[in-house]
Parts: sequence; C-alpha cells; structure tokens
Amino acid sequence: MLKRKIFSLMFICFICIISTLLSISICNPCLANATRSMSTSLTRFMVRDEYRCVYQTICCMYLTVPQDMTTTMIVNYQYNGPSLISSTVIVSANPFYIDGELLIADGAVYYYNSKCFVVHQIKEDNRYQCWSDITGLTPGTTYFYASIVTASDFQRNVSTHHNYKFRTASTNDSFTFVNGVGRQWNEPAISLADLATATEPLFAMIGGDIIMNDGNGNCFLDWDYWFAMWHKHMTTPLGYTIPLLTSIGEREAGTFGAPREWDSFYLHYFPHQIGLQDINPQHRPTHHAHSINNLNILALDTNVHTSISDQVDFIKSQLSTKTTKHIVLYDLPMAMPHGSHNSIEWLTSNQMKEQWLPLMTDARMVFENHESPSDYQQINKTFYFGTGVGDTALIVDTKDYCVKFLRNREIHPKIICTTP
Repeated sequence: MLKRKIFSLMFICFICIISTLLSISICNPCLANATRSMSTSLTRFMVRDEYRCVYQTICCMYLTVPQDMTTTMIVNYQYNGPSLISSTVIVSANPFYIDGELLIADGAVYYYNSKCFVVHQIKEDNRYQCWSDITGLTPGTTYFYASIVTASDFQRNVSTHHNYKFRTASTNDSFTFVNGVGRQWNEPAISLADLATATEPLFAMIGGDIIMNDGNGNCFLDWDYWFAMWHKHMTTPLGYTIPLLTSIGEREAGTFGAPREWDSFYLHYFPHQIGLQDINPQHRPTHHAHSINNLNILALDTNVHTSISDQVDFIKSQLSTKTTKHIVLYDLPMAMPHGSHNSIEWLTSNQMKEQWLPLMTDARMVFENHESPSDYQQINKTFYFGTGVGDTALIVDTKDYCVKFLRNREIHPKIICTTP
C-alpha cells in the first residue's frame, strides 16, 4: 500500500515536471508569418542570439529624422541591465573619448538628458528604450555623439564604446536621400544598401513593413538583428550614421485598422518629432511632416492606426504652400496590384484614391510601398514611385529631383527627372 502511494506521488511529480517543461518550451512564442526565426522563451534562453542586446550594455543606437533636420536630431538607443537611474547623450563638434568616469574632449561638449522607459513587451530582458532631442545645432555641421547610462548597480556608468557621427542639413545646399533600403537584410538587400550608402545620403526613408512580424512582442530579437544590420550596412563611407524617416505599415501591427495596443514596437521605437517626452509612446502621432530647406516631406498612415479621413486636413494644410517642393511617403499603394484579395486593403486603397489622390496634385513625388511594383507612373504632374517588392531602392538628388533606381545589385541606367 505504501509503495503504491509512493509510486503515485512520483508519477504525479513526473507529470507536473513534464507539464512545466512543456509550458515553458511553448511560452511566449514568436510565430509571426515572416519572422527571422521562430522561437519561444526556452529556445531564446538556451540558444543565445549573436545580435541580442548584451546584458549591461547600450545597444541599438540609431537616429530618427525630426521636423527640422537643419538644427535638430533625435538619438535613440536601448539599455539592457539593472534598474536605470538616468541617461545622457553627449554631443560635440569634435571627436571625444569616454574612459570610465573620464571624458576626454577637445572643444565644447554638450549634454542632453534622455527620456527612457521600460520595454515591457520584452519579458526576458530588463530592457529600456531611450531617446534624446538634440537641439540648438548649427546647419550643415558634423557632430559626434555617444550615450551614457547610470544604473542602480552601485550607480555604475555604462557608455557606448566609441563616438557615432551625424550631420545636420545645410540651409542652402542640395543633398541626396534614399528610399526603400532596409525592409529586409538578405544578400540582394545588403548589396542595395552598399550602393545607397556610397552616395552619402542625408537620410533614408522606409515606408512601412520594416519588420514583418505583425507586431508580435515576443519577436523582439527581429528588431535587435534589424538595428544591428542597419548600423553595419547603413553607415556611410565617411562614417556618418544615416537617420531614419519612417511611416507605419500594417506589418508593424498585424493588420489595417489595428488598435495601438497591437503595435508592440514601432510606436515605441520611432519618434519623429521634438518634444514627445510627455506623451505615452503608444499615443505618438503616426503622420508627421519634415521640412528641410524648401523640401517638405509628409509621412502618412495608411489606416494602420489613423484613418484615411482623419489625415485629410493635415495633408491639405501641408501641401498648401506652393513655393515648397512636397514629397509624400506611405505604405499601401492607391492602386492595389492584381491578385490582392484582402478586403481591408481594397477598402483602404479605395478610400485613399477618393480622399487623398485629388490632394496629391501639389506633391512632386509620392513613394508607395507594401506590394507596389518597383516602377513609377505619372499622374498629372505627380510622380508615383513603388519599392514594395523589396528588390529595388531609389536615390533622390534634390539638386534636380532626379531619381536613380538601384536594382539587381547595381545602379540601373534608368533615371527619372521630376522637374516640371
């Protein structure tokens, strides 16, 4: 009788152990349709991803384009480690060096306090997302920058290992920018990135669907990998970090018309306006405008979190200045390619044609993404460019607003000039 009770108890314990292991092995799955690699909490614990943010380090350093790139910049980064007390971005017009608590610099150094918050979606790390508004800059100037974090581990300071570098836009010189690089990091895409960075672009635009994991919070390693690849392949030959100007796509949230809560990372990772510190990142605006000299760029939301109709007045007000050249960036094309049968896509596309298309006559160029063909068309005086299938990137020179196509690992001979 006693042996039977002991055996029953051992069997129950065995079942409990097996059940626990099974629940752990399938806990927090990253099972998005196009994730870099499917995983669970257990597999992420057992197999360390080489691109994962290392404990007690600063990682994922990148820039986002603010409203005015001539005098401001937004520096973004993450910290993985003990409870964060404070964080600062250091900026100087001269290179500087951080050695523990000692900062060695030649010339003036400026300190900007960062706003940081816990990335609760990343359940397996103590991860913080930080950003700093860098203001009061001089147009057309090179700046070096680094970040420092003070954490609760005996108030230990953690800093970036080296200076990063950016440049502000000039108030009168022309510049180049790129569109369509970075939506994936396979071999052809890396070749496109190498060609694009060789032109020393001032910034890069990505019109949605940056990472196709449908906003799954368990797929945070996709973003770690993406930012590592961006830093590796989107730093120019002269060493400049290329700032990002993005618009949201449905793959950031899983579908069109999605609640903001479904968007685990995009809203948190891409501030595009100075002065958002008091706004919950989940409530950041998803349509915004950027002015560089006489160029005005509108980044729009094709009904992911903000409806088509709710952006009409914004578009009208932005495109009303006739002396300014206007460029528009968004995800979903107005003319859906043949074979797409998603009713939400078709409804959104038709709404765009009805409400946005008449307004675009005042835009010089429109960049569409999603599944748009890698080509262009002209409607009235406006040129519509597509880079949705991921095999093409575009280089735009604001000297004459001519567009070069990067395709099949080379600069295509086709050049489209949009001068009226």
